[in-house]
Amino acid sequence: MPQLTNEELTLAVIPGPGSRWSDIEQFALTYPQAGKLGPKLAELGAHHAEAKTVPTDLSELRACLWFEQRRWRHFQAVPSGAALEHIFKLLAGIKAAVAKLPPLPRA
Repeated sequence: MPQLTNEELTLAVIPGPGSRWSDIEQFALTYPQAGKLGPKLAELGAHHAEAKTVPTDLSELRACLWFEQRRWRHFQAVPSGAALEHIFKLLAGIKAAVAKLPPLPRA
């Protein structure tokens, strides 16, 4: 899946509840800005994971999902239980934020 800006996201490309981890991983890697956040990304992701909260900002939601994908890839494991619940909350937040975006102008 290619990288997608926030404005290019559609509800159809965002994995829903019960999606396979491989689909979530692919979607997480579509965030083009994640690598530019550096140490701030780890702080943001760890803070929300530990507090069991999710940000409201679309960019922060996508950054946290990207962080989770990288973390679980590092563990060489598939998340389950509370970790997977947190990931599904991030996806729900992304869907809610995308639903509020104005539509792209047609070319």
